[in-house]
Amino acid sequence: MVFTLSFMLIVLICLSFIKFSVPIEVKSLVTVAPPLPQEIKNFVAESHKAQSKKPSKAKKPAQSKNPTNNSIDTVSDRDFVLDFLYSVSVCSMHISRIAEELIIWNSDAYNLINLSDKVVTGSSIMPQKKNPDLLEFLRGKSGSTYGNLFSMLTILKGLPLSYFKDLQDDKEIVFKSYDTLIGCIKIFEEVIKNLRPNREQMFKLANNSYITATDLADYLVKNHSMSFRKAYQKTAGIVNLAEKKKKNLNELSLDEMKKIVPGLKDDVFKVFDLKNSVNSKRSYGGTSFDNIKKMIMKYKKTK
Repeated sequence: MVFTLSFMLIVLICLSFIKFSVPIEVKSLVTVAPPLPQEIKNFVAESHKAQSKKPSKAKKPAQSKNPTNNSIDTVSDRDFVLDFLYSVSVCSMHISRIAEELIIWNSDAYNLINLSDKVVTGSSIMPQKKNPDLLEFLRGKSGSTYGNLFSMLTILKGLPLSYFKDLQDDKEIVFKSYDTLIGCIKIFEEVIKNLRPNREQMFKLANNSYITATDLADYLVKNHSMSFRKAYQKTAGIVNLAEKKKKNLNELSLDEMKKIVPGLKDDVFKVFDLKNSVNSKRSYGGTSFDNIKKMIMKYKKTK
């Protein structure tokens, strides 16, 4: 009995508290709430007006060429993701190779190009150094894109047919790969804009070798009716002679070369000219100056 009376007393106290406190809280909320701005009121009014109008005919949804052949394959297939990631990886690989080439060309051992200060960084202890950090960044990012491709392949290789939550990771991998590639392309473009070739050094290094030996062999085939096998052997003999005398091919005298190929004439020296050597490659895809200009114009038109 005592317990019942006590319980009822507690309930009455709680009800009296709720009865008096609730109206006060509601009133305070109403008075504190700010009025709606006129812009919002106008927007709401326009929305109601638009909804009251007769709806226009809906546009036809985008149509795919063909329906999918299998619903299970439809929800679980990620070949298109792999194709995209593979394309990103291949593109990154080409950027990495060019970056490596430019890093070598920029080194003190070759000095074939000069990079602007905009795309190089200094050393913390060596003031003379100009590090091609952006090119090294491009070279390193190819590993990240490869990793994204392998990640997706690894996710897929353990899944049975149909959809599983593992496939949700494809979004992160695709978006990350896309962002990485776009960043690499922008950086690569900036590097190319701030690159200048060192033509004198390029010519010097090319001329300090026996790079025109093949041109000499071709000359012997065309002008002395030799088979390429025989012309190759004669050219090797002339190269060996130049090495012994510590000379370039164009520094040998006609008499010295005649000891190996008796019928040679003065026009043989044209073969050793680097510009003539380059321009002799006139077939489609060759390295003659005219071919290179045509390719440049071709790709400029495709932009």
